[in-house]
Amino acid sequence: MPDRREPHSTLQRAFAVIKLLADSGHPMNAPDIGTQLDMNRQTVHRLLNQLEALGIVRRDVARERFEIGPALVELGLRAQTGNHATKLRRAVMEELVAKIGEDCNLAILDGYEIVYIDHVQSDWPLRRQIQIGARMPAYCTAIGKVLLAHLPERALDQYLSVVTLERRTENTCTDPDMLRDNLIQVREQGYAIADQENLVGLLSVAVPVWDPLGRVVAGLSMHGPNARLTQARAHAIVPELKEAAETISNLIVESSSQRVTR
Repeated sequence: MPDRREPHSTLQRAFAVIKLLADSGHPMNAPDIGTQLDMNRQTVHRLLNQLEALGIVRRDVARERFEIGPALVELGLRAQTGNHATKLRRAVMEELVAKIGEDCNLAILDGYEIVYIDHVQSDWPLRRQIQIGARMPAYCTAIGKVLLAHLPERALDQYLSVVTLERRTENTCTDPDMLRDNLIQVREQGYAIADQENLVGLLSVAVPVWDPLGRVVAGLSMHGPNARLTQARAHAIVPELKEAAETISNLIVESSSQRVTR
């Protein structure tokens, strides 16, 4: 007879791997995971391959190390839907929209693209509507550049070696070296601006959102027609955008602390 406990024990082992990676705060290789969890090599590799296929863990191919993946980050943020932390987060975004008068977005990096996980619309009739769950290239969006700028160097090297930087507008950066230089600047200044790099007539500005371990897990942006949201205005609203992102980061920290103390 088949061992009916196997699915349950497999689930427990997978959860143990996820929890170890989440608690470690840094990428780990398979042998270290196996040692800490007392699992054999075949089991660890099988679990990691399955979790990677689901996007729950992410593999750094160059170093053969693993870390929490975008799908789990997205689930963590979505799991708060309807609870107090999510309502507060959306209130922060709504306040920003009311103050600035442009659309506000929250997105994460999933593979080589960004995925929008929250969106608050402005009242302007002329605006670019973005659906939650929509995907966009990372290299030509403000949120994408913020997230790419905070990748580990080897992960960024892999991204630039794999992704074709297609020209979407006349302003799209299609040179990997130029993009890398731009991402260095983004990381140093703490925000990114994409002026008609993805869509003609659209400008966006974005800042990072951090988790309790000091990792960038999402980006917060505002976008609008570049005739209304000019580069000068985009630079001017960065302090308010950073303040809102810090508030959202604090909500993530508080939510994590509450789960730990329960």
